[in-house]
Amino acid sequence: MSTTAPATVPAQTAASKRRLSSRGQILIIYVMAIFVFVGMLAVVVDISWYWISSNRIQKAADAAALAGVVWLPGNEQKAVQTAIYEAAKNGYTVTTSGVQQGGVTLTAGKDATNPHRLTVSINAPVGTFFMRVFGLT
Repeated sequence: MSTTAPATVPAQTAASKRRLSSRGQILIIYVMAIFVFVGMLAVVVDISWYWISSNRIQKAADAAALAGVVWLPGNEQKAVQTAIYEAAKNGYTVTTSGVQQGGVTLTAGKDATNPHRLTVSINAPVGTFFMRVFGLT
């Protein structure tokens, strides 16, 4: 006569119960990490783009001022026209001094304290790429 021992199922330990109850947590952590990394990418890319664009605007204003100052102090109108023309060559087009076109504002005029100095100010919009996801344009 042969007797067989009944198959025994090993009892679940506390560690295996914890493993079973914590399944899927890595997916949630991974998804949250993706949002954090996209946010960091947005900050880096958009701030770098803003910095590059503001340097480009500053260089265009400097070039416009240097181009127009050669007409001062004798011909202020020609100095302003030359500054506007130079700003247009650099991509910042306005119709006349101070009139907006495409969101660009250019102001040029003789400095009040020094008649040999031309002051040029260019204001232009700078868009964002990734920060739009968070509602910042």
